[in-house]
Amino acid sequence: MIETNVIDQTNIVKIDSAFTIEECMEISNAILAYKDNPSPNDTVAVNNGVWSGHPHQHNGFPLPLTQLIMSRIKNACNTFYNSMPAPANLTRNNYNKIGPEDWDIMFWAGVGEPGSENREHTHTNSFLSGTMYFQSEGTGKIEFMPYLYVYRTMLPQWPYYGSSFYDPLDGDILIFPSYLLHRVERNLSEFQRINISFNAIPMMGP
Repeated sequence: MIETNVIDQTNIVKIDSAFTIEECMEISNAILAYKDNPSPNDTVAVNNGVWSGHPHQHNGFPLPLTQLIMSRIKNACNTFYNSMPAPANLTRNNYNKIGPEDWDIMFWAGVGEPGSENREHTHTNSFLSGTMYFQSEGTGKIEFMPYLYVYRTMLPQWPYYGSSFYDPLDGDILIFPSYLLHRVERNLSEFQRINISFNAIPMMGP
């Protein structure tokens, strides 16, 4: 018999067509309308050419749209959590089941102009992070860089050596651990990249 345990694994989950084309257009239009007339002190530019804001916190989204987005995020978080194989012989016995309503969610809208990019970063003090794509096809890949690769502590022969990347498709949700280093390539298209990113923390014990 061969027994396999999992002690260090980094899952990246892509949920295809989580939003319809019509929903993508509705959300994109709402984001752009709010971007043109944002609440004072809400706009945050963390990367050159990238606008970020919180329309759902400042009456920029109708309530049903905010509820739709929140519901999709919570379901995506649950899908991710349930995709992780449970490790054996943990010194901390806290691998608990989590339901869709057991998540504390924070999300923000982003618009990347042509020529913009998102530099390498992580989302500290969070559990899961992700992006929902509404107008993003052809605007640049997202790349993930595991620390074992960045710090060169693994050999090239290791099966998971290197970085991973995804080309966004409109309507998809991409979700990953918040500690995972990632960046977005320069937007070489003529279109704005429109998406919503989020952080999620399970509302349970440590």
